[in-house]
Amino acid sequence: MRAQWIVLIGGSVLMTVYLYQGHHSFYTRHLAVPLFGNDPFNDWYRHLYQNLAALILLAIIPLLLARFALRKRLADQGLKLGDWRFGCKAVVVGVVVLTPLLYLGSFDPAIGREYPLTKLAGCGADLFVLWELTYLVYYIAWEYFFRGFNLFLLEERWGGTAAILYQTVVSTLLHIGKPQAEMAAAIVGGLLFGALALRTRSMFYPLLLHWYVGACTDHFSILNHS
Repeated sequence: MRAQWIVLIGGSVLMTVYLYQGHHSFYTRHLAVPLFGNDPFNDWYRHLYQNLAALILLAIIPLLLARFALRKRLADQGLKLGDWRFGCKAVVVGVVVLTPLLYLGSFDPAIGREYPLTKLAGCGADLFVLWELTYLVYYIAWEYFFRGFNLFLLEERWGGTAAILYQTVVSTLLHIGKPQAEMAAAIVGGLLFGALALRTRSMFYPLLLHWYVGACTDHFSILNHS
């Protein structure tokens, strides 16, 4: 019962802080000019700020809560290789299936306007690679929070199906404001990534696929809309 309340209430508080104080718009309004003036790389810095805020609020703090308040091992939160044979096969199948879908989806003007989040990522191969590495920080935070902290800790109390459904609903709601196609994909992704995490007992395979989806979306958007 204690774990349930910490995940639901603590997680809600952390998401609220992330959505307001951790969002890139907060950086733009309050920090951009005092820190860097009119530096053209502020468009990069604001998203770096959000990625780091996500790492702190959606990964580090929840991990500490689970470890020290609930006495949960890292392995209990999906931070292990788990069934790596199945996980690797699932990632390969996911890459094969998703790549053409992501390419077709990138022709959507709304996706082209949204991605990459910083248009500076399209200014050269080196900046693109650096951006995707920066973006990985965000995906680590996202996947730990939903497929680690929420999914595995709630599974103990609710069972796998209910835990998958809960983290799918909440992670989808955090996509509000994104293109409609992405909102729809978030529902499917939440279900599949949640199921994959439980099947492998690891958050790493959903993380690899989710990061791949983000990088491919950025790459195809640059190709089709630059």
